[in-house]
Amino acid sequence: MFRISVPNVSSVKAGNSFLIDDIVLTEVTDAYNAQNTADANASAISTLNSTVSQQGDQLTSQGNSITKLTNDSGDD
Repeated sequence: MFRISVPNVSSVKAGNSFLIDDIVLTEVTDAYNAQNTADANASAISTLNSTVSQQGDQLTSQGNSITKLTNDSGDD
Protein backbone atom coordinates (compact mmCIF):
# COMPACT_ATOMS: atom_id res chain seq x y z
CA MET A 1 0.00 0.00 0.00
CA PHE A 2 1.34 3.40 -0.96
CA ARG A 3 0.04 6.75 0.11
CA ILE A 4 0.60 9.72 -2.15
CA SER A 5 -0.05 13.19 -0.78
CA VAL A 6 -1.51 15.69 -3.21
CA PRO A 7 -1.82 19.41 -2.49
CA ASN A 8 -5.27 20.48 -1.31
CA VAL A 9 -6.34 22.19 -4.51
CA SER A 10 -9.97 22.70 -5.48
CA SER A 11 -9.34 21.14 -8.91
CA VAL A 12 -8.19 17.82 -7.35
CA LYS A 13 -11.15 15.54 -6.72
CA ALA A 14 -11.37 12.07 -5.20
CA GLY A 15 -10.95 9.44 -7.90
CA ASN A 16 -8.82 11.64 -10.20
CA SER A 17 -5.99 9.92 -12.09
CA PHE A 18 -2.39 11.11 -12.00
CA LEU A 19 0.61 10.40 -14.20
CA ILE A 20 3.83 9.92 -12.24
CA ASP A 21 7.09 10.28 -14.16
CA ASP A 22 9.80 9.54 -11.59
CA ILE A 23 9.22 7.86 -8.23
CA VAL A 24 11.69 6.48 -5.69
CA LEU A 25 10.58 4.27 -2.83
CA THR A 26 12.87 3.60 0.12
CA GLU A 27 12.05 1.03 2.76
CA VAL A 28 12.68 3.04 5.94
CA THR A 29 13.95 0.08 7.99
CA ASP A 30 16.74 -0.59 5.47
CA ALA A 31 17.79 3.07 5.47
CA TYR A 32 17.78 3.17 9.29
CA ASN A 33 19.88 -0.01 9.58
CA ALA A 34 22.38 1.25 6.98
CA GLN A 35 22.85 4.49 8.94
CA ASN A 36 23.40 2.58 12.20
CA THR A 37 26.01 0.35 10.53
CA ALA A 38 27.85 3.38 9.15
CA ASP A 39 27.81 5.04 12.59
CA ALA A 40 29.22 1.89 14.24
CA ASN A 41 32.04 1.63 11.67
CA ALA A 42 32.98 5.29 12.12
CA SER A 43 33.07 4.81 15.89
CA ALA A 44 35.27 1.71 15.60
CA ILE A 45 37.77 3.50 13.37
CA SER A 46 38.03 6.48 15.71
CA THR A 47 38.74 4.28 18.76
CA LEU A 48 41.41 2.11 17.12
CA ASN A 49 44.73 1.85 18.99
CA SER A 50 47.88 -0.25 18.75
CA THR A 51 50.90 -0.77 21.02
CA VAL A 52 54.37 -1.97 20.03
CA SER A 53 57.02 -2.85 22.60
CA GLN A 54 60.49 -4.38 22.47
CA GLN A 55 61.98 -6.81 25.01
CA GLY A 56 65.59 -7.46 24.03
CA ASP A 57 65.64 -8.74 20.45
CA GLN A 58 61.94 -9.68 20.44
CA LEU A 59 59.44 -7.22 19.00
CA THR A 60 55.78 -7.75 19.91
CA SER A 61 52.65 -5.83 19.10
CA GLN A 62 49.19 -5.71 20.58
CA GLY A 63 46.19 -4.12 18.93
CA ASN A 64 42.73 -3.34 20.23
CA SER A 65 39.76 -2.47 18.12
CA ILE A 66 36.01 -2.74 18.23
CA THR A 67 36.13 -4.46 14.83
CA LYS A 68 39.37 -6.21 13.83
CA LEU A 69 43.08 -5.41 13.80
CA THR A 70 45.81 -7.53 12.25
CA ASN A 71 49.38 -7.10 13.54
CA ASP A 72 52.50 -7.96 11.59
CA SER A 73 56.10 -7.05 12.44
CA GLY A 74 57.14 -7.44 8.80
CA ASP A 75 59.74 -10.16 9.63
CA ASP A 76 59.04 -13.59 8.16
